[in-house]
Amino acid sequence: MTHAAPSPTATTALQPQRIAATSLAIAIHLAAFGLLLMPLANQGTPAPATERIQVQWQQAQPPVPPPPAPPELVRHTPAPPQSTPHSVPLPQSIPVVVDTVDPAVVAAAALALTPTQIQGSPAEPLSLDSTGTAHSALQVLQSPPPPYPPQALQQRQQGEVLLRVSIDVSGKVSAVEIERSSGHRLLDQAARRQVLRHWRFAPAQRDGQHIPAQGLVPINFRIE
Repeated sequence: MTHAAPSPTATTALQPQRIAATSLAIAIHLAAFGLLLMPLANQGTPAPATERIQVQWQQAQPPVPPPPAPPELVRHTPAPPQSTPHSVPLPQSIPVVVDTVDPAVVAAAALALTPTQIQGSPAEPLSLDSTGTAHSALQVLQSPPPPYPPQALQQRQQGEVLLRVSIDVSGKVSAVEIERSSGHRLLDQAARRQVLRHWRFAPAQRDGQHIPAQGLVPINFRIE
């Protein structure tokens, strides 16, 4: 078999062209291979997602001052009040109106208040009613006249009241009833009240023993 030996001159002349062509081919293949590998590389490792961090700025609050210390209690001793003279106004005289009655009329009325003689006499015999009470003359031991009521005196009221007086065994008045009115309540009550409170009689007797009794006492109110 016959082999043709390359000419040294031709080999030397074509070597730079071959090198450039070979380099270009290699570069093209590498670029094509890189393009094929890019999708795989993108699919293998996903790019990390970018997280957005929101930053909010807050204004710093001023520090709260501590509460003020409570004030110290200082006790002040009040000075004793100085006594200052005060002028006290003198009370003015208040006019007082007093209804006066003519003294002559009062005296005449007082003199006319002496009770008239009590009905009956000590010599008359005693009579007994169904209750056993004796009715006879009563001997008066103490008989101050009743005062004339001022209102009745101003209204010129007059009249005679007849009282039924009951006494106990000691002669003390135990009850007074109005047997006949004078026509004026003020006069009737004044006479009844006076006899019941201030009059005193001698005890009534029967067969030497003290017994309760009754009698009629007229009292005349008259203005002279």
